[in-house]
Order: sequence, then structure tokens, then C-alpha cells
Amino acid sequence: MTRSFLVELIVVVLALVLGYGGMSFAERREPTPTPSLPSPVEPPTATVAPAVTFTPAPTLIAQLATPTPSPTEPLATETPTASATASLPTRTPTATPTPIFYVVQAGDSLDGIARRFNVTADAISRANHLGDPNSLAEGQKLLIPPK
Repeated sequence: MTRSFLVELIVVVLALVLGYGGMSFAERREPTPTPSLPSPVEPPTATVAPAVTFTPAPTLIAQLATPTPSPTEPLATETPTASATASLPTRTPTATPTPIFYVVQAGDSLDGIARRFNVTADAISRANHLGDPNSLAEGQKLLIPPK
């Protein structure tokens, strides 16, 4: 090898070594970041807005439309009559039956299913819109109507 080639090789090697801080490739490490403390933050404070109420002023129409009762004494000879504020009977809510579904098993018949649930075969047929009540399929889901 020639002397100029060796000089150039040394210069390149020195440039590489000095360019990486004088460390070899295996020793090169990334700098460790220095942790910083977060700056103190004031917690938000709750503020309460004053309540604003609006009371509308009475209008002339409202004053004219509202009759002012005048005090009167009932006569001693009057007998009490039924008033319009008498309580009326209230309706008692009825329970809605929960629908019952039955999945047809192998060997089931419509009459057998009807007997099991104490309803008629015709009621099951109508509730499920069955064209032919004798053609039930295994796995078919039937709605059982209430009794």
C-alpha cells in the first residue's frame, strides 16, 4: 500500500471516531432525558351563578278574565247537593299476559300442544296463522294464546 492511501485511511477513521464523540459504535448511547417537574396548576374553583326568576306582571286581560268571588253566606234552609267535584271511580289496570312461545319437538301434534297449555288447537292455529294445522315442522316456533 502506498503512503498516501494510508494517510487517507487514517483521516477517514479519525473523522468517524471524532464524529461519534470518540466512542465506538457499540458504546454509543442516546442521552437520557432529564425529568422535569410539572408546573403547579391551580385547581378550578366552582362558581355559582345567582338564580334569576321571572315573574310576569299581571295583564289587563288576565284581570278581566279572572272572576273575583264575593263572600256569601249559605242560607240555613238550603240542603247540600252533590257537587261536580265528587270523585269518579278509577279504572283498575289489568295485567297484560306475557306471551308464551313453544318450539315444536319431533312427534308433537297441535292437539297435544293445545292440551299441554290448556288451550284449543284452533286458538293456536289462529294465533299463528297456520294454513294446515297438521303440518307442524320440528323447530317451528308457535305463539300460545292466553287462556
